[in-house]
Amino acid sequence: MCSKDSKSAWSNNPRDQFVSHRVIDDYTYEFVTKDPQPQLIDSFANIEVLPKKYIETVGMAEFAKHPIGSGHWKFVSWTPQTKLVVEANTDYWNKNEIPYFKYWEEYLVVEEATQVAMLKRGEIDIPTGLTTDRIVELRDAGWQVRVQGLPTPQILAILGSHLPESGPVSDIRVRQALSYAINRQEMCDTLWRKTATPGGRFFMVPGVYGATDDLLAADPYDPVKAKALLADAGYPGKWANPVINVCTVAGPSMDFWLALQGYWQKVGIQVKVNVIDTAIWYQILFVGPGVKSNYQYLGWIWSFSLASFNGTAYCRNLYTSYGIHSVTVDPAVDALFDKYIVELDPAKAVTEYQDWQRAAKAKYTSIGVAMINPQLIVSNNIGTFTLAPHKFLQFASAGIMHPKK
Repeated sequence: MCSKDSKSAWSNNPRDQFVSHRVIDDYTYEFVTKDPQPQLIDSFANIEVLPKKYIETVGMAEFAKHPIGSGHWKFVSWTPQTKLVVEANTDYWNKNEIPYFKYWEEYLVVEEATQVAMLKRGEIDIPTGLTTDRIVELRDAGWQVRVQGLPTPQILAILGSHLPESGPVSDIRVRQALSYAINRQEMCDTLWRKTATPGGRFFMVPGVYGATDDLLAADPYDPVKAKALLADAGYPGKWANPVINVCTVAGPSMDFWLALQGYWQKVGIQVKVNVIDTAIWYQILFVGPGVKSNYQYLGWIWSFSLASFNGTAYCRNLYTSYGIHSVTVDPAVDALFDKYIVELDPAKAVTEYQDWQRAAKAKYTSIGVAMINPQLIVSNNIGTFTLAPHKFLQFASAGIMHPKK
């Protein structure tokens, strides 16, 4: 991430902050930053350690084909576009976390119906990427459910609304109308089949760093207020092109956008749902800081859903002018982040973090919709999950027990 050769979209943050880094001894690595940044402790806690000598010997291309590490599993094989196999690392340093199952196999199966058929035939134990409708259907049919990971906050982000050229979304009253027009409770009850609750923020759900009731709360459904805000803003007549563009990739997310489009159209907002290639979607998402007024997708709205125990680094990218998303661009909001990030007193820091989050929320450049419960369907071959309940499935895999355990 710190390397100038890194291709990661997230690299600008660490590259900007780190002055130097070096090995001190076998167990100590030193990073020096431009300013004190206590919140980096949380980021460092999630760093994966890679075998430097092995990579230097075989090269990154070979390492990608035959990786080694220090985790719960050992690489066995990878068949591109088909199957990954890993084996339990019986030499893992924590003997209490040696995987119960000898092998973990992952199959690339795109079609949901095929995954479900494989589950019913006993060919797989944990289908992933199922729609909420299918999860509820299987749950009601008697299949086991596991909750794995943090709730995921479904949010909307508006690209470059600080620029007049972004169209109607450049007016905060239009952005507020977008929020008040959404019937979040109805979406939670129908689209997410009562597996979600209204609210949430970018990388923020209950129990994570800095979360408060007011930050997590969503606007109430108030179409009358939405219409009044639009009228006050002069929408649609003030703009030669009053259409607001949203973007998504093909798949289950279409239902989400069509529901929003319906709510927005009811209050008079003209919305176009654009189904785009994944590469273009990432281009819009990671446009970089300093988006220009002639950018093709200026004013477009995208959606994202992910949470973290400490969202500082991620939210920096959404809520500051030097972030990689060009969503919230405001000097006053930047100043609050700059004050927070160097605060050494933990109590003061969390208060300053909340102040920064509140200032960003008030801009309506990003809008929380709902917090979705992360449910998985599992077969009867699966017992309890005993590790990493807050992380992705792969991090918890070593702690999956046999049903008799």
